[in-house]
Amino acid sequence: MRPWVSHRLLLAILAACALHACSGQSVVGAHLDGSNDLAVDTELPDAPAVDTPVTPDVPIATDASDASDVDDASDASDVADVTDAPMRCARDEECVGNPAGPVCDAASGRCVACTAARDACPTGRFCDTTSNTCLAGCRDDDACASLAGDAGADASALPAARRCDRATRACVECVTDDHCAAGMLCVGNTCVQGCTASRPCPGTQTCCAGACVDTVSNPAHCGRCDNRCAAANATAACMNSLCAVGMCTAPYADCDRAPGNGCETNTLTDAMNCGACGAACAARPNARSSCSSGRCEFACNAGFADCDGNPDNGCEVELATDRSNCGACSTVCNPPNAVPACAMGRCAVTSCAAGFGDCDGNPTNGCEVDVNTAVSHCGMCGNACPSRPNAFPGCLGGRCVTSCVMGFQDCDGAVDNGCEVDVRSDRANCGACGRSCAPPHATGACGAGRCTVMACEDGWADCDGDASNGCEVNTRSDASNCAGCGMRCSTSNGVPACMGGRCDIAACSAGFADCDATIANGCETNLATSALNCGACGTVCALPNATASCGAGRCAIASCNAGFADCNG
Repeated sequence: MRPWVSHRLLLAILAACALHACSGQSVVGAHLDGSNDLAVDTELPDAPAVDTPVTPDVPIATDASDASDVDDASDASDVADVTDAPMRCARDEECVGNPAGPVCDAASGRCVACTAARDACPTGRFCDTTSNTCLAGCRDDDACASLAGDAGADASALPAARRCDRATRACVECVTDDHCAAGMLCVGNTCVQGCTASRPCPGTQTCCAGACVDTVSNPAHCGRCDNRCAAANATAACMNSLCAVGMCTAPYADCDRAPGNGCETNTLTDAMNCGACGAACAARPNARSSCSSGRCEFACNAGFADCDGNPDNGCEVELATDRSNCGACSTVCNPPNAVPACAMGRCAVTSCAAGFGDCDGNPTNGCEVDVNTAVSHCGMCGNACPSRPNAFPGCLGGRCVTSCVMGFQDCDGAVDNGCEVDVRSDRANCGACGRSCAPPHATGACGAGRCTVMACEDGWADCDGDASNGCEVNTRSDASNCAGCGMRCSTSNGVPACMGGRCDIAACSAGFADCDATIANGCETNLATSALNCGACGTVCALPNATASCGAGRCAIASCNAGFADCNG
C-alpha cells in the first residue's frame, strides 16, 4: 500500500509549487479506482490553477519517496486515517478521451457515457439515466426515422416503425392513437381499423361500435348506428340510408315494392303474380283461376266445361242445355233422323225426320232407325250387317259398312281385321292413327288416348309433369334438380353446381375458398382473415416468438410473446 500525506503535507506541496513555479511538477489525479481517492505521483505534470480552496478534509495520496517529507510524527497517523479521492470534473471538456465516457456528471463529478441533460449515445442506443450508461434501444422518434433512413434501398422492406416506444425502447408503428390515420386506432403498437368519440371516422363514415361504417349503404347500421335492416324472404339492403329489399329468396318476390314486408309474394302460388311479379292469371268465364308451381290453372264452375280446350274463353259450355255437349263435352244431342234437344244434361227428341223411325221405342236415341244406314235395319228393319273385330257394322245407303268401336281405329285400312288398333293405349297410335307416344328421354305410355310418361331414362326426370317434353331435366347436371326434382343445390360464398347427380361447387366467391374440400359447408374459408389459410388454402401464418394473424390475405404479427419484440420490422 502506498503511503498517504496529511493535510499539512498537501499545503506544503502547494506552497512549494507556487514558490518554484511548479518547476515541472504538479498534483494530478492519476487513476479512478472507485474509492473516491485522488493519487499523487512523485513525478507530477503541470496542473492548471485551482481557484477553489482545498479543504482540510480532502485526502491526497503520494508515492513512497515522499515519506521523507513528513516533518511531524503526527503526520504518519494522518496518513493511516484517510481514503482515496478521485479526480472530480466540472465540465464535459475535462472528460474528453476518458474511458468512462465523454460527459461530465455535475452531480457526482464523474465522467460518464451520458446524462439526462446530454444524451451522447450513438444511433440505436439511449441513455439510462439511472446508471448513466448507453443501452440498446431508441432514444426518440427521430432515432427511429434515422434507422429507417439508414436502411437505404431496403427501407421499403421496413414496416412503418417511425415511433419510439419509450416503455420498451423499440421502434414501432404507433404509441398513441394520434400516430395513426383517421379511422384507425393504435392497438399493440400497430394501427388497426377502428374509431372512438375522440377519433372520428374519415369522410362521411360514422363510428358505430368502434368501427367505421357507411350508414348510407350498411344494412347493419342503415341511416344510423345499430339500425339493422331486415326483410322477410329476402336479403336486406340499405340504400341512401333507408332499408330496402336486396335479393329475394326463391320463389318469393317483392311485387309491391314495399320494403317493410320484404319479398311478400310466393310466385309459385299467387294467382296475381304467377311465376313473376305482375303475371296475373287471367279471369276465365265460368271458372276459378289459380296458380300452381308458377303456372296458371283454372277449374270450371259446377255445370260448366271447357270443351274446346281454349283457355281464353274459359268454360264456355253449359252442359245442362248445350246440345253439342249435353252432360259432358262432345256429347252431342243429335238423335238420328230427329230434331234434338238437351234438357238437364240429357238429350231428347223433339220429332223424327221423314224416312226414319224410332224402332226401339226409346225416345232418348231419337228416331234411331234409318233403313238407309241402320246396321240392324240396313235397307229394312231387321236386316243386320255382319260384325268385324273391334268394329260394328254400319249401313250406308242401305248397304252394310264397318264402323270402328269407340277407342279403336282401322289404321291399316284392311276390312277383314276390322279396327285393329286401340288408340286409347297403343303408343304408336295414341289417340289417333299415326300419333306416336315417344316422349324424349322417357318411356311413354298411352292411356285413354293420351300420351303420358311411364318411366324416365337413367339420369333424367319429368319435373314439370308435361308429357310433351318427356323427361326434360338432366338430374346429373341440373343444379335446381340435382339427383331428383326440386333438389336444389346451394353453397355458401360460392356458385353451386350439379355433377353426376351430386351437388358440388362450381366456383367460390372472390376472397373465399373451399379449403377443407367439404361440399356441405361450401367455400367456408375467408382467405383475407384466416390465419390457417391466409391468401390461399394451406398458407398457415406461423411466426417465431409471436402470435400470428391474417389481414387482407397477408400474414402479420398480432402480438409478440413475452420477452420478445419485433425490432427489425
